[in-house]
Amino acid sequence: MLKRIQRFAASLWQRVILRSDPESTKYLPLDNDNSEPHAELRCPESSGPIMAEEKLALGLYSPEVFDPQTGKVTVAAIKIDTLIEKNGHVDICGESTGISVARIEKPEGAEELQRTLIQIMENRKSNNKQGKIEGHATITVKELLEIEEGAFQILDDGCNGYTTHAVIRAAEKMGRAAMRGPRNRLLEHLNKTVVRV
Repeated sequence: MLKRIQRFAASLWQRVILRSDPESTKYLPLDNDNSEPHAELRCPESSGPIMAEEKLALGLYSPEVFDPQTGKVTVAAIKIDTLIEKNGHVDICGESTGISVARIEKPEGAEELQRTLIQIMENRKSNNKQGKIEGHATITVKELLEIEEGAFQILDDGCNGYTTHAVIRAAEKMGRAAMRGPRNRLLEHLNKTVVRV
C-alpha cells in the first residue's frame, strides 16, 4: 500500500539505480570505496544520486507494517513478493515497484515521509480502515548492500512532491528461497533502528 500512495506525483522523475552486483549492466555498482555511486541520471525531479552513507527510512504505520504491541516492523512490511515481483518490476518513472523508502538525510526527506504517511492514513480512513502513524526505521545504503552481496538494488524514484523517494528491491538474479535470508536480516536491522513518534 505504501508504494501505491507514494506514486501520486504526475510529473517527470529522476532515477538513480544502485546495485551491489558488479556483473549487472542495467544496475550500476558503487565505487570500490563505497563512498560514491556510479549514477545513471534520468527524470529531473529527484533530489540527486544516492550516496553509500545515505540513510533510507521506511515509514511505519500500524497495523500492517508495524506492530505496536511488539514494537517491531512486521514481515508484511518487507514482503518477498514485493522485493521480487515475479512478473517483473515496473521500471517507469513514478511507477517503480519495490519497498518504498525516503532518503532522510536530504533536508526535505523527513517532511516528505511524514506527508506521505499522513496521506496513507487519510486514504485508510476514507476506506473505513483503522491505522496509526508509528514512526520510521532506517538503514544506510552501504548497510543494505552489505547484508548480502548482490541481493538488493536501490532505485532512486524521486518525484515532484516526494523528491527523496526511493525503492528497495531484490537483485534480478535472486529467487524467493534465496531472498528469505537477506529479507530477514533487513528486518532485523530495521527493528534495531525503529524511531517511534
